[in-house]
Amino acid sequence: MHPLRAPLAALLLALVPTALRGAAAPEAPLRCDADALPLAGELSVAFSPQAGGRTRLDGRFRAPVPPGGRPDWLHVVGQVTRGEHRVESFRVDWRTGDLDGPLEVPFVRLLPTGHYELAITVTAAPDAVPARCFAYRRALDVPTAGPVGEPAGEPALRLLPFPDRLLTGKTRFEAQLRAGSAAAVAFELDGRRVMTRTRSPWSVELDLGPAPRLHEVAAVALDSEGSELARDTAPVNAGPHRFAVRLALSGASDGPLEADAAVDLPEGATLDRVEFEVDEELRVVLHQPPWRTPLPRTAGGRPAGVRAVAFLSGGGAAEAFRLADGAGFGEQLDVDFVELLATVTDRRGRPVLDLEAGEVVIREDGRVQSLRRFERVEDVPIHAAVMLDISASMVDDLPAAERAAFFFFQSVLTPRDRVAVITFGDRPRLATRFTGSIEQLAGGLADLEISDETALHDSIAFALHYFSGLGGKRALVLISDGADSASRMSFEEVLDYARRTGVTIYSIGLDVPARPHFPGMTLDRLAAETGGRSFRISETSRLGPIFEAIERELRSQYRLSYQSDASGGEAFRRIDIDVRRSGVTARSAAGYYP
Repeated sequence: MHPLRAPLAALLLALVPTALRGAAAPEAPLRCDADALPLAGELSVAFSPQAGGRTRLDGRFRAPVPPGGRPDWLHVVGQVTRGEHRVESFRVDWRTGDLDGPLEVPFVRLLPTGHYELAITVTAAPDAVPARCFAYRRALDVPTAGPVGEPAGEPALRLLPFPDRLLTGKTRFEAQLRAGSAAAVAFELDGRRVMTRTRSPWSVELDLGPAPRLHEVAAVALDSEGSELARDTAPVNAGPHRFAVRLALSGASDGPLEADAAVDLPEGATLDRVEFEVDEELRVVLHQPPWRTPLPRTAGGRPAGVRAVAFLSGGGAAEAFRLADGAGFGEQLDVDFVELLATVTDRRGRPVLDLEAGEVVIREDGRVQSLRRFERVEDVPIHAAVMLDISASMVDDLPAAERAAFFFFQSVLTPRDRVAVITFGDRPRLATRFTGSIEQLAGGLADLEISDETALHDSIAFALHYFSGLGGKRALVLISDGADSASRMSFEEVLDYARRTGVTIYSIGLDVPARPHFPGMTLDRLAAETGGRSFRISETSRLGPIFEAIERELRSQYRLSYQSDASGGEAFRRIDIDVRRSGVTARSAAGYYP
């Protein structure tokens, strides 16, 4: 963590006026603390059109350096109200201690047309006490947004949103380009340039392949010489739990620079703040959207690089870095650091809990790898999904399967774990999202409607996609007879996708004969290739002990890490784990894609 962040967080909590800490309209106007010295300054506002039907407000506070010296930080707390209704509250922290010239804090708001009142306080917090404070209120008449021309600071290029679902085959992507800001737009897929357009519409149809996998799409604005001016990237098939930041920079090479961060939040998460670093120094902290800010010009002039770091309210961070001149990085050496979760058992299938690193040999494509990390994993949260086949062929077994699944919920859940319920017949359905509530999980198993068809492969892909973006232990428990009558995806396609996700699959085949090429063989392969286990039973009474065995495995695994000696290529790399102890075996994912 940056050394400024810890003391800054404590200071900001003390500086937030009481009126901002509740959700209701303020009972009293924002005001400075009674013991604060005055901070002489002025506030200016300007409006410009903004895409999306709102008007952009650019506010700027300026003040001479007060007696006693330049403060290290300025803290802006603001409210926009309409009558007794609070429209929004915002907070901006701006580092100013090592800048030249007067004190200055810019901020950006996006507002619909209307009549408002703006109230702000600006607090200068030097080392000396008391602090200095500026308080200001004014009427705010926000004009109609009108047509979007070239609003100040609007990013020159942005990829437009596309469907938030698994995408395969030919898919159209579109970019928005500010008029007159570039001569052409190039589109890239996974780092490979596919097409360049010299006139609108700025769109392209990309072939994502027959099987779902994670991709990255990029739109690149080019000048008349083909040099890169701006770039926007977006992940495809990233899933609902992805936590990531995309950073766009805009501004002329000899003018001010503005940063705009787009944050992909995990499902159910809330964002606490976004911090902006300029040349590795923390400069601006935004606590409410839009995550857009002008950047200070330091003593060195225009910055070389900008980093945006987003922090979740419950902990966790994601970041993005961008060079200020729009150029890419120089040549990089890609090194694959591989991390596996392995289950180690004896001849009777019981977990082995005393394995030592010296007893383990890892091979990648037949080559012995150097083990960098080896440890028992006991306290990592578990994300598990129970996937239940509700097709007509399973109708007699459903009541017992529901009871066994409920038993699994009760046995596996700790306060840190989360479980989901997915049912499928002719199509998958997310019956209950990841939750720690047994009541909600039980509700997901109620009132199931039987389907005549079975889309097993498509439903497995749907379930694996739902895990995307989650870390730690991830397990999919699949209860089915293995038959498929309605999927668009082939088994090989879904197996390839399963290898890429890193989710461990435990398959439970009900009334599946042990014959070659029978549907049950697909369940066996899915489990084997992902490091799980495959069970075949004819009596649903055995479901309870199977769920107990799965729960024991998830609580008694090892984490093994190594740095691959391979370089380049995109082919699947197969992993084998040998245990140098008689009667003991290790299971993990069969390999990975670099």
